[in-house]
Amino acid sequence: MIGGCDFYAVPVGRICDIIKVMKLRGRKGQTLVEYVLVFSALLAVVGSLTYLLGATRRAVVRTESLVGSDYP
Repeated sequence: MIGGCDFYAVPVGRICDIIKVMKLRGRKGQTLVEYVLVFSALLAVVGSLTYLLGATRRAVVRTESLVGSDYP
């Protein structure tokens, strides 16, 4: 693996261990951020569908009242 820790023959293992730990911590943070983004997107979709469903119900009620009225 060129550019990684396996490339160096000198005792750089300690630095490589620190880099691996930092990468691992970064991935844990990235996972949390991804979960938050997915939850936010899901919440936005549910909110949008709720709003559209309410608008559809209001339109149906309006249409039913117009059709059921005696106004020609």
